Amino acid sequence: MDFWKRKLLAFLHDPPDKCFDLGAHEDIAARHLKAAGLDPDNLPPAEKDEFR
Repeated sequence: MDFWKRKLLAFLHDPPDKCFDLGAHEDIAARHLKAAGLDPDNLPPAEKDEFR
């Protein structure tokens, strides 16, 4: 997975609007990922070194 796609995944993992609906933030994050063309159910596991 390329650098910018990883950055986008990290940003959308906890979506910016999480504070408005804390209970549904995972569903909201999945919708944002789908809108960005990413499948939230089929993402590769992150490696710690990629986020340093």
